[in-house]
Amino acid sequence: EMQQSNNNFFYKKHVQSSAKTTKKKMSGKGKGGQQNNNNDNFISKLFEKDNRNINFKCEELMSIVEDVHQMKLLYTCINCLFNTNTINQEDCKRYISGSLEKVSSSTTCREAIAVFKQLLDKAKQDGIISDNEYYSFESEAVVARVGAAPFVREIWKSIHNIQTRVVALENRVDVLEKRVDVLDSKVKTLQQVSANIVESLKLLQ
Repeated sequence: EMQQSNNNFFYKKHVQSSAKTTKKKMSGKGKGGQQNNNNDNFISKLFEKDNRNINFKCEELMSIVEDVHQMKLLYTCINCLFNTNTINQEDCKRYISGSLEKVSSSTTCREAIAVFKQLLDKAKQDGIISDNEYYSFESEAVVARVGAAPFVREIWKSIHNIQTRVVALENRVDVLEKRVDVLDSKVKTLQQVSANIVESLKLLQ
């Protein structure tokens, strides 16, 4: 059974302090500020005023969480909601499990996979995920990490180049086949003309 606990998952005592820490960690990362914008959107959605049922807010946060740093913050928020009986155990498990599955593919560096492993350990300790889910999420994270490795990217780049060359070669072969078909048609026409000429000569003799 999932255990309610007042132990905070972060070093900071309050969720808002965690948000500032998360935002600072994400600053300067990403291309063209896209990562920062995604993080700002998540933080804004987290603290925006919302008079709807809290489950709507959790659903939205679960749909936009994109990395392990945001996931740490979301874990704390959802855990606090459960500890204060604002959401039930089933919803708590669903939100955290769904979010873990979503961010498992974001573990493209050593730091990210370490944080994700910490999240998995905490979720397992709290009874939120089963052993099977733990190993499944862990495997997905490892695959994402390996897939982002430089040597793997080079392999995929080489494969892509080979595929491009193969496609180009296939296109050339197609062109050659069409030309051969045209040539074959002309040869058959020439043979027919030659046969007609031979027949005509025979009639003139």
